[in-house]
Amino acid sequence: RYPKTYNVRNWSPKPKFLSPLAKNIHGFISWMWKNFDVSDDDLLDECGLDAICMLRILRFGLRVSLLGVFNSIWLMPIYATAPTSSETSHIDDAVTQVSATHVPASNYRLLATTLASYTIFGYAMYLILEDFKWFTKRRHTFLAAKSPENYSVYVTNISPEYRSDEALKNFFNKCFFDGAVYSANIARNIPNLEKKFLEREALVADIAHAYNVERIKGERPTMKKSLTSTEVVDSINAYNEKLEELNVEITEAIEKVERIAARDPSQHPSIEENGKGTKDEEEGFEKKGVTGSLKKMTSLLSGTEDGGARESGFVTFNKLSTTQAAVQMVHHETPFEIQGFEAPPPHDIFWANVGWTHKQLQVGKLVGLCLTALLCTFWTIPMSFVASISDVKGLTEALPFIEDWLEAAPVLEQILAQIAPLFVVILNAMLPTILMAIAKKEGPISASAIETSLFVKYAWFMIIQTFFVSAISGSIFKELSNIMDNPGSAVDLLANSLPGQAIYFVQILLVATSIGMGMELLRIAPIVIAFIRGKVGPNLTEKEQNMTWKGLRPLADPIEFLYGVTMGKSVLYFMVTFVYSSMAPLTNFFLAACYALMSSVYRHQFIYCYPPTRDSGGKLWTGFIGIVITCMMIAEIVVTGWLGIKKAPVAAGLMIPLIVCTFLFSCYVRQEHFHVTDHLPTKTCVKIDDENCVDGHNELDFATDEYGQPALKEKNVQPDIEGELDTTRVPMEVETTSMPVAGSGDEIEIQSPMT
Repeated sequence: RYPKTYNVRNWSPKPKFLSPLAKNIHGFISWMWKNFDVSDDDLLDECGLDAICMLRILRFGLRVSLLGVFNSIWLMPIYATAPTSSETSHIDDAVTQVSATHVPASNYRLLATTLASYTIFGYAMYLILEDFKWFTKRRHTFLAAKSPENYSVYVTNISPEYRSDEALKNFFNKCFFDGAVYSANIARNIPNLEKKFLEREALVADIAHAYNVERIKGERPTMKKSLTSTEVVDSINAYNEKLEELNVEITEAIEKVERIAARDPSQHPSIEENGKGTKDEEEGFEKKGVTGSLKKMTSLLSGTEDGGARESGFVTFNKLSTTQAAVQMVHHETPFEIQGFEAPPPHDIFWANVGWTHKQLQVGKLVGLCLTALLCTFWTIPMSFVASISDVKGLTEALPFIEDWLEAAPVLEQILAQIAPLFVVILNAMLPTILMAIAKKEGPISASAIETSLFVKYAWFMIIQTFFVSAISGSIFKELSNIMDNPGSAVDLLANSLPGQAIYFVQILLVATSIGMGMELLRIAPIVIAFIRGKVGPNLTEKEQNMTWKGLRPLADPIEFLYGVTMGKSVLYFMVTFVYSSMAPLTNFFLAACYALMSSVYRHQFIYCYPPTRDSGGKLWTGFIGIVITCMMIAEIVVTGWLGIKKAPVAAGLMIPLIVCTFLFSCYVRQEHFHVTDHLPTKTCVKIDDENCVDGHNELDFATDEYGQPALKEKNVQPDIEGELDTTRVPMEVETTSMPVAGSGDEIEIQSPMT
């Protein structure tokens, strides 16, 4: 009904956003299953590798939970028919009665928990191996594509003698063979030029808008000459004059940087090592007096002079095989010197972080680690409080004064019982923004690198804070009064209350899934932002209306999908699945529903709404699998420990071989499986290089100047004017009028174009 809002990829004015898959329109409900007819290969072509990896992860969770549903068919009767004992006689909740909590200590029925654990974790390991085969095939297809990043390497900590384009190119040509390198680009320190570049970009947009005002409204726009001036001037003339000045300044700055870049760094090691100096500065010291020399020295030491080489750069090779070799080889005998890494896509680069020194990167990672650990420690306080209020009875026993509140307002009991899961969802929604700010301090050179760092941090937060803090603190709070009365019973009480926390986690996941998927489908946030964008900023033409302005995005320019945050959130689903699948089998039904709903909704959104512009090439999938394997071992240890405190030594002992097998499985897949997905095999590279070879060399037009800094690419820029319009700047006759200033006897002069 609203295709412009909910089917952006079928009408977007940006060709790269369009997808033939979005032309398939389904019914109000039928889309939930009909979108599954789209194959993985079609999704890979139209939505990107990260998208199908995200869907594959959800499919993995759905399969494991469905096995849990099958196990629950025989587990729940075993738990429900367990004999009553003094420790379980108080259980009257139907949900708890079909969980392991209902089984008395030392009862042989706890062997069922062990057997179910073997099926769940064994099946999970099998699925991981199968998914590795699936992912490796598609990852290699991605790495073999004709794209600049697949033929390029990001080189860090470059030795001073190689910090020029030509020197770096010669170095890698000697490492391999003459002609191996297509191009090399050393990043340059150009803070002044980049400032002018951004100023010119904004000015060009202002000029285009001013011409649109003249063309559409039929009047020449005017503005104040300056913030403090009362003189009004013609906007187009003023903008064009400023643009001419900036074009001249930028042209001179680029030519200066080009002269510096053409130097042989080995002839000027002292200045090049500093990363800021130039030959002109050396000559200036000789030709000028003491004052001029001091000025040059000050600019050299302060880093305000443009042109100096940074310690990093990008090298593009002519062949895939050479690129893969360059990434995996050791290029210098000194640790961390001349390291090669997989290059990010050119449009994804954060140029401000390119060239961070090894020391800066190490300090950044240390600061990020410390800030994350500090946040994780103090985040325990709100999470523990939220977990505690989920059990009103335990809360009133620990804090008696709350009982008076409940007597005065009985409805408060129901509110407290239902509000805890919502608070957890709200707290978790705040985390990504904080963690992203921390991740940026680590010096990532691309948005994909930030996503990866954010995912790891967020995933561990889900495991440590949302799961363990909630499970342990909730269990302790629930039995706090009884533990205080009889400290010796703490172990038994916790053994019975820990599986009961499954209800709390199911509530959290149901709230998160229902609210999250509802917000996702309705696209409330993008609609509100687009509405605001439609009211503010330049909107005279269709082109202006479809442009993002000061962070406000129209519907035509949708934001990229946040894979790091979404995958981080899904870790909690898997942690609950692994821990409670055998102890509280009823959770499998709810988790299966959550996985199925998320799979359907995200598949729909990838096809119809999200642009495939940011794609890490599936790197988040390998990170996710590594964390899932760790979650499996943690869950097995939790189940084993729980069986131990339930005084079931046989059941607990039989879990140990499973833990050992999972550990060996982890060691096995970490030997080569992850490594194979990181790189393209040599035989594949050679085959593709032979296919792409034309007259003895590969055509790499798609990689030409892709890794040059944007500020160094264009010397002269003119605005893109829409419609038929004479853009020649001519002097305009103006008339001057005097107007009194309200509240005073003064007058101001206003100049306006004569009609």
